[in-house]
Parts: sequence; C-alpha cells; structure tokens
Amino acid sequence: MKIALLSASFRGGGAERVQITLAAEFTRLGHEVHFVAFEDDGPLRDEVPEGVELTVFGVPRVSRGIKPLTRFLKETDPDVVIAAMVHVGTVALAAQILSRWKGKILVRADGSRRYHGRKQSGPKNSILNCLQRLLLPKAYAVIAVSESIAAEYREDLGLKNCHVIYNPVATTFGESAPARHPFFESGDPVIIAIGRLTRQKGFAFLIEAFIELTSLHNSRLIILGEGEERQNLEALIAGHQLEDKVSLPGFVPDPFTYLRRSSVFALSSESEPFGLTLVEALSTGMPVVCTDTEGPKDIVDNPRIGEIVSFGDTGLFASALGKALNNTSVDREARIIRSAEFAPARIASEYLQLIDS
Repeated sequence: MKIALLSASFRGGGAERVQITLAAEFTRLGHEVHFVAFEDDGPLRDEVPEGVELTVFGVPRVSRGIKPLTRFLKETDPDVVIAAMVHVGTVALAAQILSRWKGKILVRADGSRRYHGRKQSGPKNSILNCLQRLLLPKAYAVIAVSESIAAEYREDLGLKNCHVIYNPVATTFGESAPARHPFFESGDPVIIAIGRLTRQKGFAFLIEAFIELTSLHNSRLIILGEGEERQNLEALIAGHQLEDKVSLPGFVPDPFTYLRRSSVFALSSESEPFGLTLVEALSTGMPVVCTDTEGPKDIVDNPRIGEIVSFGDTGLFASALGKALNNTSVDREARIIRSAEFAPARIASEYLQLIDS
C-alpha cells in the first residue's frame, strides 16, 4: 500500500512526532511511505526514518499548500493520505476535490476544537469552521486521539465518520547517555514536565504549584521544551528567586535522557488532546500527576497509574506532586504495562484495519 503522511512542518510538537512514528511503523510493515511537510521548519526533519520518501513544499503556511498538494496527489497517486491536524486535513480534502484523486483521506483530530475556539475568534476562525463542516464529512475517516475529542467532533459537527485511535508512542529507550544536569546531582528528587512553552501547556500554573510544594518538600523542577512563553516563564521564575530550583533547558530530541533520571512527571495543560509525553513517562515506571483534560483521562484510567487534578488548583496539584514524590516505587509495573498499550505496532494495526474496512 502507498501511504502519504501529511504534516504541517517538522516542529517538535506531538502531531509531527506521531507522523514520524507512524512512518517508521508502516515502513517496517513493508508499505511504501511518503512523508509530506508543508513548511520547511523545525528540528524533526532529521528524524524522518530511512526508506521514507520525503517531500517538502516549502510554503510559508499550510493554506498555501493546496496547489502543490494537488500536484502531489496527481503525480504520486497514494492509496491513502493521513493528515495530522484538522487544518492540514481540510487542505487535503480541498486538494482531493481539485485533483479528482480517488484515494482515502484520514484526518487526525489532534486538538480540541472547543478549546481553540474559545481562544480564537473572528473571520478567520469562522471560515475554518465553515470549511470543516463542509469538508470533514467527505473524509474517509476523522481520527480522534481521545474519547473527549471524538465527542466534540460528533456533537459539534454531527460527524458520522469519526473514530477513536490513540496516538502511537515509541517508548523504547535509545542509546543516548542519561542527561547531565546539576539538578540530578543535587540529591533532591526531580519533577519533570515536557512540552512546547505555550499557554496551553499550563507551565505557569505548574511553577505556582511547585512554589507551594517547596514549602513542604525539597525538590527541583525541569521543564523541557521551547516556545513563545519562555520570557514570561523566566520572569516568573526570577520573580520568585527560583533559578536554583526550576530549569528550562529547551527542546531535547530524546526526552528519555531526562525521564530516566527524574522522579515524577507533571502534565499541567489547560487542554491536552492526548499526551504523548505522559505515556513516555509511564513507560519508565515513574508516577505521574496530570490535569483533568481530554487525553489524560483516557490514559490514566485508574489510580494506580497516576493522579488527575483539576487545572487551576495549585494547592491540590502541589499536594498530588508531594504524594507522588513519597511513593515513587509504588505500582511501577502497572504504569509500564499501561504504556505498552500505546505501542506503535498496535496503533498502526488499528489504522490499517480501519483503512481495509
């Protein structure tokens, strides 16, 4: 089968990482795989697996990619297109109409339309909503990455073609040496969080909760990632004189180098459609504390796996972190077993079954 995986860019977000994971697994299974990126931007370009045909349109934004994608569909004629993120899928569906290509398009809903709808308003958002209502029903399938996201698309758009397939998470540790960071040599346990430094990830909330935790428990906090909120977060850290307690090392290609040396994982998002880093953390056996958002509710499906706390309550989040720090070795095996349920081989098989059906 000839499979084309569409990605907005090579940035270090979850949607792009999922496409790379699927590309590797479909290639391993013997399929002809094409990885197509609209924007030539981001650190993950070198992560595209060997044996995958790479096409980069080099346009400044996804909406400018309809013409080159139309040409790609005509010339390459894949059997299936899997688009990461709804705006990419919307462009793919428009290109399908223009090219008269007869293959199947699967659009993966990697985000909450309700959350982003509250954050974005105006003509641009209204146009996108209209296009989604018009084009998404024409997709072979819309793939929601959690039950909550599926409910949004079914209820808000009346979609009959919406299915839930969780994201694949590659949890095999690489050969990279464990991270070297002064916090790991301090003797204090380290809480780790991973994600783009955006408001959605709630890192300011996490730092405020950590401040409450430090009055009760010696610990350090590392937040891996890069993004537009760096200055604000650095100002918050400096304002509370936490430079020796909180560190922002930036984007790290292999997060397991840090996860292997940390004690507790924190996911503090306002909205988290799935939670790749949450599964990665579980695969190391460490306890997790996360906010009561879309994807984590599916992943952390019993108290043995981790604790779920409402976003915004710094006291409860701090208390949950403290509890986790005191029980780092409890239920370790249960977490590892749960993480294995999101293995790439298992998730790729679900995609292929849906395509064949």
